[in-house]
Order: sequence, then structure tokens, then C-alpha cells
Amino acid sequence: MISGVPLFDAPDRQVFKDIFARDEYALGRYRPGALDTVIDIGGHVGTFARRIAPLARRVFSYEPCPESYDLL
Repeated sequence: MISGVPLFDAPDRQVFKDIFARDEYALGRYRPGALDTVIDIGGHVGTFARRIAPLARRVFSYEPCPESYDLL
């Protein structure tokens, strides 16, 4: 929890599982630093950005919802 806000609710846990455990975006095929710039539009709480960060030189994550943005 951050400031009384749970970090993960049930849908967030599923997204985490899909991105990290199931490798839904097939990111396992890239070596660290293989990607130059990744732009994450609708970054939510940063799950995808955290997954892609070791693979890219830089990551830009944009989130319009203030509550989610605060957790990035």
C-alpha cells in the first residue's frame, strides 16, 4: 500500500502475471539493452515499464490518470 492505496488489486495481479510469468509480449527474446527507446502510452502503475526497462536504453511511460501516475 502507498498512502492507503493498494498497489495491486485482482486485475493488476493478472496483468503482472501476463507480463512477467507468461511473457505475453514475448520480451524474453530480447537481450538486455537490445532496444533503444520504448514509449509506453497508458502506463497505469508501471508494470510493463518495469518489465521492459532492462531491455531498453530508455523508457518513457505516460499515464493520464493522476492516481495511477502517482504510482509510476
